[in-house]
Amino acid sequence: MLPDPLLELVITAVMTTSMRRGLWVGLFLVTAISQSFAQDTANESAMRLDDMVVTGTRTPKSLKEGPVKTEVVSESEIRERRLRNAAEALLEIPGVTLMNATGKTGQSAVLQGLGGDHVLVLIDGAPILQNSSAGVDLTQISANDIHRIEVVKGGASALYGGQAMGGVINIITKRPKDGFSYELDLMKEFFPADETRAGTRRSVDPSAPNQVKGLASARRGQNAWKVSLSRQAEASIDRDPGTVTRDTPDLEKNQVGLFYERELGERRKVNFEAGYADESATTYFARLQPNASYLPVENRGDIKRLRARAGYQVSPSESSTFSVYVLGERVDDKLDMEDDPTTAVVESSKSAILDRQRVEMQWDFNPTDEHVVSVGAVAEKQTLDQRNRTAIDATTVYDSVEVAGRSQDSIEIFAQDDWIRDRHEIITGARLTHDPAFGMHIDPKVNWLHQADWIDGHTTSVRASVGTGFRRPNLKERYYLLDHRSFAGYVVYGDENLRPEESVSAQVGIEIARGQDYSANGNLFYNRVGGLITTTEIATGTSERAFRFANLDRVQIQGFELAGAWKFASAWRLSPSFVYTRARDEGTGLYVPNRPFYLGQLNLFYEFAGERGNLNATWRYNGDAYADIANTEAYAGYSVLDLRYNRPINRNLEVYLGVRNLLDERRATMVDGTAQVYDLRPATGRTLFLGLNFEG
Repeated sequence: MLPDPLLELVITAVMTTSMRRGLWVGLFLVTAISQSFAQDTANESAMRLDDMVVTGTRTPKSLKEGPVKTEVVSESEIRERRLRNAAEALLEIPGVTLMNATGKTGQSAVLQGLGGDHVLVLIDGAPILQNSSAGVDLTQISANDIHRIEVVKGGASALYGGQAMGGVINIITKRPKDGFSYELDLMKEFFPADETRAGTRRSVDPSAPNQVKGLASARRGQNAWKVSLSRQAEASIDRDPGTVTRDTPDLEKNQVGLFYERELGERRKVNFEAGYADESATTYFARLQPNASYLPVENRGDIKRLRARAGYQVSPSESSTFSVYVLGERVDDKLDMEDDPTTAVVESSKSAILDRQRVEMQWDFNPTDEHVVSVGAVAEKQTLDQRNRTAIDATTVYDSVEVAGRSQDSIEIFAQDDWIRDRHEIITGARLTHDPAFGMHIDPKVNWLHQADWIDGHTTSVRASVGTGFRRPNLKERYYLLDHRSFAGYVVYGDENLRPEESVSAQVGIEIARGQDYSANGNLFYNRVGGLITTTEIATGTSERAFRFANLDRVQIQGFELAGAWKFASAWRLSPSFVYTRARDEGTGLYVPNRPFYLGQLNLFYEFAGERGNLNATWRYNGDAYADIANTEAYAGYSVLDLRYNRPINRNLEVYLGVRNLLDERRATMVDGTAQVYDLRPATGRTLFLGLNFEG
């Protein structure tokens, strides 16, 4: 169901006119209101709840009373719903969708119509480097070490830089507890009978557990440490064994994480983190021969990620904290293309290496009882190298350098003031960015919260925000060459002459809650992006297709979110949500592809009495979306229903089972010579799973 004309008219009338014309007026009014607070008599700050978040303001803040709307997926939700990775966990947030990586496995997040390079992903507050041809692959981040995920939608460039134009995802990992603790989780999936698990010459065993996760940690005295491990493996699906092409790839994902922390005194501590992750995916397809037969061909992608971080934190007083960290990261992204499995050589291989070095510091202090000030600075350098190797036979090999040591440097300074007065709270801030290639730019922002008791026994929170964003083209968009002509018939070129993106964003929302019984919230959002970078097709004069990164004139994104939560009969919890998003190129009047217009979700939870476990279900609807920039092809909407049951056996052992995709929605079967299919439904049909969780 594509957008309804009447709904389009209403949204345009309410949001486009009012918010576009009133954006800077709103900024002035919020600032004026803040000045009037200075003349009021002093009152105590609003009482803060225990449920604290850090992403919206970069300092600890109450989830319900923070001026920046922050949505959270908790550790208990991840456990109850048996979510396997960060991608699955983020789908629990209303309005979040996932975008498949171009030419590879993996998925990145889309927030309020902006995704990939416009959504900043953090791990414990430090950014994670993107893959060379996609955004951050969230399926590679295992859920076993996630304490919670915090999501801030909408422009956050003033606090986090240009990549946060669409929002911020902060993955908070678990911290060691006193004493020693451990956790081990084993999960096995059982697939539909018509989905033959074909296996691979790379030895993915279809009979082995599909997921193994482990974590051990300890805290004794001044020292704390943690080790986390995870492995995910899935053999490829071949619904039609009579063809060469398979429906899904063979997939292996491994992750190892280390953490150490030492307290140097009452107010000082240091910590060290190191991580390694690798992913291997083998895709099977067919190449048409002159004699009308099909030759088996394989593409094999290998991604390796190394990450190390060292941090120091000191609190000179109870009202001030200084922190600094140094981060180093490398992503080695390799793709073997059109490999003939009957030969001894890999016919074509492409590799890209991305490096990042980053230093960031932040100082938080309270100049008065009503203010919390945060100032900080960031220095970062990224480097890209890309090579290609072509082998005719074992002795005839050609190496070429496609991108040699291209780099991007930046220095950024940010500052914000959090002013708490009576029932109001205002955050004003700005970020200055300097890049030698694009000069200097300043992004301001304002967030406002008003808490009222308009309804007896209820808490009402009104939030509003306005700000600007600035994002420089990254190395991939400027220089990267994605050449898939040999097996997919297309190539994507970078463009060194891209200009930066600039945006203006605004949000206004209201939340009404009565204790833990129920809550309801609504949110209007608007984002106007000038020079949005996307891929556009260029003429080749041949049957092969070519694309180039290019700036669109101006894109307007707007919509609304409705969500609620209701706890009833002591054992039941219900959480519905609905989201509408419209992203349109103002220059052409066409919609931005891969953005569903409608999203719906319903979560239902039931707790059995007498420690007999819990049962929960999630229904999710993805609406229609255009599939191409010309709006000639569309993805049809679909629904997915998941069920899970968790049952504790004793204090150390829990058994769980469930069904994913109960409605059995799945993509059409792939056959040899199949043209591109516009189908976003799950690749796998109705799937049963069974697992054991040990902890102590």
